[in-house]
Amino acid sequence: MARSNVHLPEPYIDIVDNNETNAYVTKRGDKYFLGITYGTIRVFNDVFYRMMESKNILTEIGDPERKMDTDKIFSLKLTSMGQLAIPEQDSENSVPIDNVRILFGFQLIKMAFEFLVWHELAHIIYGHVDYVHSVLGSFVELKEREEYRKQLDPLVSQTLEMDADRFAAQQSIAVLEMLISNPDALTPALRPYFNTWPSVFKMWTFSTYTFFRLFADHNHAAGIRNAFHPPPSLRSHLVQAVAEAVIRGANDAPSSEDISIIRKDTILAVEWAFHEISQKGLDFSHLSFSIQDDIFSHGIFLMNNSKNVRPLLQPFTLMPLDLE
Repeated sequence: MARSNVHLPEPYIDIVDNNETNAYVTKRGDKYFLGITYGTIRVFNDVFYRMMESKNILTEIGDPERKMDTDKIFSLKLTSMGQLAIPEQDSENSVPIDNVRILFGFQLIKMAFEFLVWHELAHIIYGHVDYVHSVLGSFVELKEREEYRKQLDPLVSQTLEMDADRFAAQQSIAVLEMLISNPDALTPALRPYFNTWPSVFKMWTFSTYTFFRLFADHNHAAGIRNAFHPPPSLRSHLVQAVAEAVIRGANDAPSSEDISIIRKDTILAVEWAFHEISQKGLDFSHLSFSIQDDIFSHGIFLMNNSKNVRPLLQPFTLMPLDLE
């Protein structure tokens, strides 16, 4: 990522009282605001801890045998906290017994949140908020509203989302490199799992692929060019490709072949994890969606469209654009 001495604003960050799994950025006057919904917190905690309480998921972590099989959710395509059917008194205990697995579940949650926050910060840093604000007169994460399409090109909006994902992946990998170089940054129980590129890349892939997998119901080919957000499967595909490219240039990085194998094995592990904690059975549609010819071509178009969107953002960006 290009470096700059420009002073970046400090957005006001808070929790939004909303059951949806989402985050938002907006601006009022000269102040930026970043909100993460309460539903996101509940869903992330429930899903990752539910995975870690299962003795059949990530069995190399801690002692999974200390916990019986986890209770299963009806469906794990979650865009709202309400889909968890959490009792008011939280009578169901979805936290692992093994302390190492508890700590590891927290780390998976942390990586997913970090990716989400980096994504939202990219909307501020790269001028997305101010550009869309200049077009629409306001900016909150766009909903699929017809009146917006008359003012803002949906393909521009999709390109902004992909660029924010790219930035989030780059920054996330920089954090992983810091963990490898500074093992004291982690509690001792977790250091064996975050001490080499293969191990940290596996765990980060597990976290971020799970994040996008929660939105699998939003993978629609019909009307793809008129949506304001790219399909989650396509976004996940780009994020993994960016992460692999960054890691290849790191010190002591595994070979490209090994990185690819780790990614594929980890994605299959997540799909198996979803099978373990939901009642829907194995469903590879999220994995296969982005490799369809027309969907893959749309992803290539969005990545190449960055150079067309750059002039629109240039008057608003807070640091040099890094969208190649």
